[in-house]
Amino acid sequence: MAMRTAAGDLKYKTLSKVVMAGLALSHGNAAAERGFSANKKVVTADRARLYECTINAVRLVKDAIRCHGNLSTNVSITPAMVRRAQGAYSIYKEHLEEEQRNKEMRKKQLLERKQRQLKEEKKKKEERIKTSGI
Repeated sequence: MAMRTAAGDLKYKTLSKVVMAGLALSHGNAAAERGFSANKKVVTADRARLYECTINAVRLVKDAIRCHGNLSTNVSITPAMVRRAQGAYSIYKEHLEEEQRNKEMRKKQLLERKQRQLKEEKKKKEERIKTSGI
């Protein structure tokens, strides 16, 4: 079978790209299965409501420890570190409250904008009625 046209151009220009893309595909699913197993170890019955970003963070920390050796045993825990850890939840709680306030403020601004638009439309409609003489 001829791979070139009568003019000398390649007959199947994108065939090599398709073949190369096909060869790049994984022939197995072992990596995905390992990921599922790792997630299963992280998401236990008492931690079933973890967000995706939290699961990713836990796996990232575990992978970093595994990659760089278990250096976590060499960290000295200072009183300042303990205070920061204890205050982390209150900082997180403040962050959530701030997000809630911002959300309510945006909702209020949207409502006020819609009310202004309705008033303007009503005013324009009244002006049209006056000018038309109805």
